[in-house]
This record gives sequence, C-alpha cells and structure tokens, in this order.
Amino acid sequence: MLHWIVTADLRGDGQLSWCGLTAPKPGDNLAIGISPAGQELWNYPLPQGGQPRPIEPIIAGRITREGPGQWILPGPDGSIHFLAADGKPLDKFNYGAPLQGLATVEIDGQPVLVVSSDSGLEALKVEQGAAK
Repeated sequence: MLHWIVTADLRGDGQLSWCGLTAPKPGDNLAIGISPAGQELWNYPLPQGGQPRPIEPIIAGRITREGPGQWILPGPDGSIHFLAADGKPLDKFNYGAPLQGLATVEIDGQPVLVVSSDSGLEALKVEQGAAK
C-alpha cells in the first residue's frame, strides 16, 4: 500500500515518472518507482522512523544543470537523499537538523537546493556531488 505518490516529467520528454512511498512494516520507509501500469520499477530504502515534523516526503526537482531532474527525499533522521529519475542513488548527506521543507530553485542559472529547518532557510549549491 502506498501512502504518498508524486509524478513529474523529470526527463523533460513529456513522459511522467512516478515515485511513491510505502511502509512494508511499521517504521520502515521505502521509496519506489512505479510504471504507468502500477508495477514496481525500483526501490530505495530510507532511514527508519517517522518525520519529527510535517514535510513533503517526495520532491521532484533539479540539483544538476545537465540531464534529467531528480527525486529528493528527506529522511526522518535529517538526511537528504537524491535519486535519479530511474531510482539510481546519486548522493545523500545528513543535514544535522530536523528538516521542515526542501525545494529546488535556480539562482543565476545555477540549480540550488533550499532547506528549511529550525535554524531558518538555507540555499545550497551542489557541485560535483558536494553541497557548497
């Protein structure tokens, strides 16, 4: 059973990619890619537990200039996970504070990850797999 689902044209080709969240057992968090026919294409386990604050659990965005967009998934432990449109893990890091929100924007032609936490709002430019 899915408890969240998001669709987005991550490849820019007019075809929607689908990402959902499920909990195979209490406390588990599993992101899954879904075909238009409802079949599981890939899965990615997230850290166990529940989010300490309400937060959008799947963000479709862009943290790279080139190629398709990405799925961005906040973990309940303050981690942030980046998956390619096809579910391939790209990167992850621990933010160090409970997350309240995530978004991607473009500033001066550069993709930026915006993170909201108790500390406020922070914009992180991602280069070669590392946040700046």
